[in-house]
Amino acid sequence: MPRRGLAQVTHSMASCPVGWLVAGDGWRAVAVSLRRLGCDWPALRELTASASLPPGVEDDVVARIAVQAREEMGDAATLPFWDTVCGLVARSWRLGSGDAIDALYRLDALWFTARDFDASTRGSTSRGLRFIGEGVGLKESIAHVDVTRDAITLLTEADRLIPADVRCAQLCENLLETLE
Repeated sequence: MPRRGLAQVTHSMASCPVGWLVAGDGWRAVAVSLRRLGCDWPALRELTASASLPPGVEDDVVARIAVQAREEMGDAATLPFWDTVCGLVARSWRLGSGDAIDALYRLDALWFTARDFDASTRGSTSRGLRFIGEGVGLKESIAHVDVTRDAITLLTEADRLIPADVRCAQLCENLLETLE
């Protein structure tokens, strides 16, 4: 699997603009997945080398993962955080982690974090935030109408927010689990 796309997604998540949103303690599983996919950055090796790290050290390692992923990206574009999160939900769905309605519920749960996110998201033009909002609307309609076709359309479009070469459902799930 090409590492550039993996680096873009990893960089976006590890560089979350609000530190409390992405938990350092969930990154051990991310590091294991990335190493299995051929990423051998020093911070990943450090995170997977020991059974546990002292409190707070994992956050420092995540910051180094962001730097090392950025180096791996080369001249590739950085991905907006909410585009990445939404894209991971959609990619996870496409790779078989639940059905389209399950993915809508995930988007709905994300909305409660995204809407309260700091001022950097207010008035944002992020496609990911827009898709999350649309997912909330569809989820609210589930009791009244079959939204499966619309959900599939939304998720198919959201899937394009992250590089096509990110094809590991476990990595997608692990990255999403780092969100607090």
